[in-house]
Amino acid sequence: MPRLTMDFMLRRLLVKRPRLAQPSTLLCALLSVLTAAALVAACDRPTKPVTAFDLVIPSARAATPGPAAAVTAGQSRAAVPTGKPLSAADVDFVATAASGNALEVEASKLALERTKNPAVRDFAQHMVADHGKVGEELRALPVAASVGNFAALMLKHKDQLSRLRELQGPAFDKAYATQIGVAAHQETVSLFQKAADGAADSQTKAFAQAKLPALREHLQMAQALAQRVGSAAPAAKPAQSDDTAMIKPAK
Repeated sequence: MPRLTMDFMLRRLLVKRPRLAQPSTLLCALLSVLTAAALVAACDRPTKPVTAFDLVIPSARAATPGPAAAVTAGQSRAAVPTGKPLSAADVDFVATAASGNALEVEASKLALERTKNPAVRDFAQHMVADHGKVGEELRALPVAASVGNFAALMLKHKDQLSRLRELQGPAFDKAYATQIGVAAHQETVSLFQKAADGAADSQTKAFAQAKLPALREHLQMAQALAQRVGSAAPAAKPAQSDDTAMIKPAK
């Protein structure tokens, strides 16, 4: 409705019909006129044409990934490392080392429960502390993820621990010093030396090289302990250097 017509209607209400000029009646008339004017203004406002895009279901439109989501997905795919095939020898080293390390810890805990010899007790405490740390470092190696049951003892280590559990007193001390102290450490030094020389994985190789000096020290401590408790400890060949020494396991 044109603005001129609206003004004309208002003048007629106020001038030609004075009886409507009462306060309440006048207010109602003004409200009616203003409402009509608002409707006219709304009708005169341009309307946005409906496009085909507006007819898309809102939920489906919201589910469509935008550019940011595409970039994030691309970054996730790029962040997945390809890696290189693991060496079977490296996996075997970690598995064997983990089992032998667990044997040292469990046998030494058993020694702390059964022995009455202070020298055996001191050695056992040292083994629990040192090999406990070695076990944590072994588990942290990337190759360890490929070891099926990391905490499981190998059959030969289970047998050694079972035989040790059957002993008491001085017989236990001698067996612990000879089998767990000397023989097991001879095998461990040989195992770590081989990995230090030829492991394919750089972290595994560095780990083996770093642990060799402490393992050789453990072996020397075990040999001294075996002599104190009266065991015929197998003698190791003298080492020429820290890098080339290899001690053969006792027969």
